[in-house]
Amino acid sequence: MALTKNSRAAAARSKAAELARAAQSREAELLRLAGEYFIEKGEAGAVEADAKAKGLELIEAAKKRAQDLEADAFFAAAEHEVNANAVLVKMLATGASIEDVASRVELSAGSVRKIKKASTDKAPKGEAVAEVPEHEVLAGTDGHAQSEHHG
Repeated sequence: MALTKNSRAAAARSKAAELARAAQSREAELLRLAGEYFIEKGEAGAVEADAKAKGLELIEAAKKRAQDLEADAFFAAAEHEVNANAVLVKMLATGASIEDVASRVELSAGSVRKIKKASTDKAPKGEAVAEVPEHEVLAGTDGHAQSEHHG
């Protein structure tokens, strides 16, 4: 019986050692996987933060570009308004009446008078100018240059 008791004890020790190795192996694997998890979470956070930063940079660049385009368009429109006003002055220089010019370009006579006055106020004595300065361009309620159409 002693032999059987020893063999059972040896088998139990062997089984316990095997279970301990399995538990240690599982613990090591869990620690490794937990470390991998935190590395991936950290990478995910870094990628997300990087994407947000790049997104904000792109948004700011787009806003700046939009502002630049808007400013360019505003000045181009103002230049065209100045040129349009110069054409009105040329029309008046042909001897056409203010009312005739106004009706041809769908403006009020008062608007044509303002444009004519602005051009003659800026001209040297006895000479009308063909251009009206930008600040003299008729401005709409939104601050952008526009013609005064009546129709």
